[in-house]
Amino acid sequence: MNVSFDFDGTLHRDGRPLWPAMGLLRWHHDAGHRVIIVTTRTESHERPSWWRIHEPDRVLVQRFLRRYRLPVKHVAYTSHQPKIDTLIRKGIELHYDDDPAEEAAAVGTGVHIVLLNGVTFHV
Repeated sequence: MNVSFDFDGTLHRDGRPLWPAMGLLRWHHDAGHRVIIVTTRTESHERPSWWRIHEPDRVLVQRFLRRYRLPVKHVAYTSHQPKIDTLIRKGIELHYDDDPAEEAAAVGTGVHIVLLNGVTFHV
């Protein structure tokens, strides 16, 4: 199974790890699922030349993944576009997010979205 997680608001909030979602990510990996991150961030904003000037306290995706040893195969950046096209292109069957708009965009596409709010799960 191909599974993806949003980054901001799903795996961390204000730089603090959201442990339930991180545990769920690890569970999927341990179950043999391919796990990726799909974020609306812009990839160039993860480069030091951008964040040092514009957002020095930014939580960087790759740094966060390394720090918490999250077993993620790939990070896809949508540059502030809805995620559904990327989810379909990457063959994602299940996506975890905190944004109801992503769930609404997936209706009828075959991609199942589970909303997480950092503590509980909504299906």
